[in-house]
Parts: sequence; C-alpha cells; structure tokens
Amino acid sequence: MSTKEPFLSIIIPNWNGQKFLKTCLDSIYHQSYKNFEIILVDNGSSDDSIPFLEKNYPEVRTIKLPKNLGFSPAVNIGIREAKGDYIFLLNNDTELADDFLIEMKKAILENPEVGFFASKMLDFKDHTIIDTVGDRMTWSGRSYKLGMLEKDSPKYQTPYLIFGACGGAAVYQKEMLDKIGLLDEDFFAYLEDIDLDFRAQLSGYKCLFVPEAKVFHIGSATSSTISGFAFKLMIKNHWHLIYKNYPWQKIVVNLPKIAYSDLRFFAASVRYHFVRDYLWGLTHAIAEFPKMIKKRQLIQRNRTVSLKYLDSIIDKNFNYKTIGELLHGRK
Repeated sequence: MSTKEPFLSIIIPNWNGQKFLKTCLDSIYHQSYKNFEIILVDNGSSDDSIPFLEKNYPEVRTIKLPKNLGFSPAVNIGIREAKGDYIFLLNNDTELADDFLIEMKKAILENPEVGFFASKMLDFKDHTIIDTVGDRMTWSGRSYKLGMLEKDSPKYQTPYLIFGACGGAAVYQKEMLDKIGLLDEDFFAYLEDIDLDFRAQLSGYKCLFVPEAKVFHIGSATSSTISGFAFKLMIKNHWHLIYKNYPWQKIVVNLPKIAYSDLRFFAASVRYHFVRDYLWGLTHAIAEFPKMIKKRQLIQRNRTVSLKYLDSIIDKNFNYKTIGELLHGRK
C-alpha cells in the first residue's frame, strides 16, 4: 500500500455549460480532501461561462480556447497543463457525492498498481438509478455502459476490475497516460474514453471500479436526445477503435460479428433518418485510414497482454444496445 497522498488534477472540459458550473464546482470545493487543482478548459463558449467563472470562481485555472476544438483536444490541453500525479477527468454536468475524493484517495492508496479508476455514476434526479459503473467492450466492436439504467444493488457495492472507466468521471494515473498517450484527438468526441481504455488494457494497465466514489450525472442515460452529429462521429470512431486496438487475429475471427454490428448501425441510421450521417462517418473513417495505420502499429507494438487475457475482459457475445442507449450520456 502506498502512503503518499495523491495530488489530483481535476480536468473539466466546458462548452456553453455555465448553467452546470455552480453545482459541479461547489461539489468539488465541499470535499474534505483538498489535495487537488481544478483546470477548466473552455471550448470557445458563447454563453456566460467565462464571466461567471471570473466573478465567482477566480481560483479555478481556466484555459480559454478560441473555438470548439472538440472534447478530446480540450481534455488533452488540460492534462498537459496538469501538475497532479493523477488526472481526474470530470464532466461539467455532474455533482460529486460529499466523500467522493476521500473514497477515490483510499482506492488509489490501496491499489498503487492500478492504472485507472471508474466511479459509480448515478442519475442526478434519482440516485438509485445507475448511469454507469464503467465501460464494457465486445468483440463485435460495440462498447456499452455497465449497469446502465439498472437499480443500484448489492452487486454494484464491491470493488472489482473492469474493462474501462467512463470519461465522465474517471481517474487516471498520470504515469500511465505518459506511456500510452492521451485521448486520440482524431476522435473529436465520442468513444475517445473507450479507445483510451483499450490502449491502457493492451499495455497491461488495470481498471478498478470504486463503488463508494459516487457522482451524480445530469446528462445521464435517462436523457432522450439523439443527434445526427453524435451518430456520424460514433460511426467514424467505431471503425477507428476496432482497427487501432484489435489484434489481427481478433479482427479475422470476429469479422462476422463486426459486419453484423455495422449492419445494425446502418439499420439504425434508416430508422432515425441518419443515413447521410452514417455515410459521412463511414467515408471519413476510410479517408483517415492512413493516419490510423501508424497509430495501430505503435499500439500493437506496445501490447504486453495475451489474447487469452483480452478474452477475459472483452465480451464474446454481442450485448447490443439500442443506438439511443449508446449515445445517451456520452459527451
């Protein structure tokens, strides 16, 4: 067990989220554990986010970007400025439970070998409903949020190792990020946290679910908005995720599942009137393929885990969720 008190750099990406900031920031400052810094990266907001922060939270280190560069680039800018030995990535539309940082600190000190940590994200209005307790991955190329829309129950009260942490409230060892790289900025937004999870696992880093570290999410799985913009980015990033991270043997063996998964994506695009967005995502995935080749080579060269280990943390079955469930709560 480590005895060094971890210093956390809390990175909050923000785009026109002024209405969320008081709830989020007050919940951080109400924590009894104070060994942290807050870095808010504003993605060219057109609302009153910056004046609100300057007036009410001048101690928050605010990085002002001239325009919306996307979720991944904004987060990476914040991480590069961070001083902490752990990075706490947090959505702006969240509220931390009063003992969140204390519980996360305990998990870090008791598990120094763990590379990253997943929190228990609950619905903001109904704290008994789970948004996610972490991310799961399937060999069909789909990821899904573990526990989504379930009632919180005893099976989610015990810490255990999982595939990955939802980027809405995840803690990463800075040393791990220095080794595997930050969020892939070609993803812009959507699935960037799954990609990071996968790269971490391939390099031998484990993820621990911390059930006592609770956060309440406003833009949770119970929301109902689906956008063509989100859909097309998910299609593009879905293919990048597979190509970059799947060992060749797993691509070949699971090709029928991957193809069927994409067929379901196309069917969903027809249902939601997103056919143009589906085609945009597919064509842009192909156009960016040359960049993905170099990334894949580096990732696979640094893989330290066996195919057997990957089979133990990645689902063999389909575990298909509806497109709505996939998109809700992902920012």
